[in-house]
Amino acid sequence: MKNKKPPKKTNTLADNLTDNIIALLNQEGGSLRLLDISKALKIKSDSPEYEILVEQLNLLSEQNVITKNTRRRYSLTTPNYTDGLVGIFNVVGKSLFVTTSHPDYPTITISNNNSNTAIIGDKVKVKLINSPKKNKIKGKITDIIERNLKDVSGKIQCIGREFFLIPDNPNIKTDFFIAPTDLAGARDSDIVNAKIIS
Repeated sequence: MKNKKPPKKTNTLADNLTDNIIALLNQEGGSLRLLDISKALKIKSDSPEYEILVEQLNLLSEQNVITKNTRRRYSLTTPNYTDGLVGIFNVVGKSLFVTTSHPDYPTITISNNNSNTAIIGDKVKVKLINSPKKNKIKGKITDIIERNLKDVSGKIQCIGREFFLIPDNPNIKTDFFIAPTDLAGARDSDIVNAKIIS
């Protein structure tokens, strides 16, 4: 009697398709039609693999991993964190980001327009937004929970009737509005120390 070799452990076609579907949708960053997905994965519509593809798309949709939109378009489901994720804001060179303890979103990229006066080390709340770039999670800071710095120095700048503090620390990527009643006699172009109140 011949010894039978144990079968090699391989992923099933369905498992491979699941991985490929998620990778494809992540790469594209938008929504794709069933036809686009099948073409990208080189699966013909009259093949048995096509039926498995449709089954996997439906299964992933039921599991809320992907979203089935109108006209059979599919996209990755973006978690809706209504309260946002909490993390620490940081700046390295020109890169702004928030690090969180969430295993799926450890680093969230922030643009200057979405930094909401955050300073390095601030504990912030960030909301995920759609990203056109693959493998980059983008977010918008919606709230400063706790300031890392309480004081900041810089130059007063008057624009129209409004006053701003331009920080002298290059790592602080935001200017601060100062109410006229809080100027304490400071004028345009003066170098001052200020306390952050919000």
